[in-house]
Amino acid sequence: MKLLSGHFAVLAALVGLMLVLGLLLAAYRWYRPAPVPNERQLALMDLMQGKEFVYRGDRGKLTLPYRLFVPERTRTDNTKADNTKAKALPLILVLHASTGRGNNNFSQLSPAVEQLTSAKLQSLSAAAVIVPQCPKGVEWTDVKPSGPPYGNYAMAGTTVSERFKAVLALIDDVIANYPIDQRRIYITGSSMGASATWQFLYHFPHVFAAAIPMNGRTDPSQAAIIGQTPLWMFHGIRDKVAPIENSRAMQAALKAQGVPSQLTELDAGHGIEYESFTPETYLWLLQQELTTAPRSERENTASGKKYE
Repeated sequence: MKLLSGHFAVLAALVGLMLVLGLLLAAYRWYRPAPVPNERQLALMDLMQGKEFVYRGDRGKLTLPYRLFVPERTRTDNTKADNTKAKALPLILVLHASTGRGNNNFSQLSPAVEQLTSAKLQSLSAAAVIVPQCPKGVEWTDVKPSGPPYGNYAMAGTTVSERFKAVLALIDDVIANYPIDQRRIYITGSSMGASATWQFLYHFPHVFAAAIPMNGRTDPSQAAIIGQTPLWMFHGIRDKVAPIENSRAMQAALKAQGVPSQLTELDAGHGIEYESFTPETYLWLLQQELTTAPRSERENTASGKKYE
């Protein structure tokens, strides 16, 4: 009996400890301090305009905080009347990873943003950079991943998320207010942002003049559609979150379709933004240009519907 009593006492103690730990975890989640910007983010907050864009769609109002970098020489020329071909700037859309979600308008300021707005790259060729922030609790896409490792999936039948529609509307708003070259709009992203980049290329081929996905998950069966946009893929060979096989499968599918593309395999894991954006990468991106009409004049070939 004493032995049984001892076992019950130990069990009760363990249950009590688990309850205490659960309460402490719940308290931490409730009272944990708000994120604080790091040194990189503080510098970028000084460099980039911080704004909010309100999109009113089928599901109501969606507010996207965003940061916008406009090269110094064009910051005073931000009216449609001044939007001449000579002054028109390329625009780079950066979609952040899951860690950038929120509404503080700084967590999305990743190493890729630091690289793209750096004097080193901007001195080679000036470009505007826009970085929206995805809300907490959702992905850029409506596809809900089950957990790492995140493998490729079927894009056929996927919906265009409200975040996608809001991002496209935000780009249109920037075009209306700044001298942007509509034939030189680019997209890039890492992790969750890379997966969104891949799906943007599926739902909206020929909207972006080129794309640089850094890992993520894609759909090689849709290479014929996705490959209509010039691609330079980057992936870490030691990536345990989104395996490099994702990009290798897409590269093989593109090759089978006769589509020219590049895949750079890095001796790295999941975090590859600093290694992906080099002067060579940057100049390749800005050299690409749409040969088709602007987005508003064409149809979404994946769904057959007009663009939002």
